Amino acid sequence: MSKTHAFIRYIFFCIFFAVGIAVIFLSIKADEIYSLYESSSMLEQTVIANQRLVSLNSEYDMQLQTIENDPNIIVRLKAVELGQQPQRDETVFPDAPDEIIAIAKEALRNDDNLKPADSTIPQWASRITEPKIRKGLFFAGAALVLVSFVCFGTPKPKEPDDKYILK
Repeated sequence: MSKTHAFIRYIFFCIFFAVGIAVIFLSIKADEIYSLYESSSMLEQTVIANQRLVSLNSEYDMQLQTIENDPNIIVRLKAVELGQQPQRDETVFPDAPDEIIAIAKEALRNDDNLKPADSTIPQWASRITEPKIRKGLFFAGAALVLVSFVCFGTPKPKEPDDKYILK
C-alpha cells in the first residue's frame, strides 16, 4: 500500500470517527444543550423586562417631579380620575362616547413591551430531545465509529509469499 493511499485512509478514518463521536456526544448531552438555550432565552426575556421596569421608573419619577413643580396638574388629574367635569367659564369640554373611551382604555392596557419575547431556542435543539431522535442519533454515531474502524482502520498485514521464505 502506498503512502498516499495510507494517508487517505487515515483522513477518512479521522473524519468518520470524529463525526461519529460528535453525534454520540450530541445524543447524550441533548437535554443539557436544550437547557442551555432555554436558560439563555429566559435570561434575555428577564433583561428586557428589567429594562422596561427601569424605563417605567424613570417615567414615573419625571411625572412625580412634574406634579411637585406644578400644583395645577393635581387639580386636572383629580377631575380626570374622579370623573368630574371641569368647570371653567367660557370653555366647552366635549364628552367622548363610551365606546371610544373603552377602545382608548383597551389600547392603553395592551402594552406590547410586557409580552415575553419569542423563544430563541433553535428548532434542532428541541428536536434532539425527542427520545426517538436521540436513539437514532446515538446509533448513527455508533455506526459511523464502527464504519471508521472497519473500513478505514489499520489494514491487515500482507502474508509473506512462500517463495521468499528460507527453508
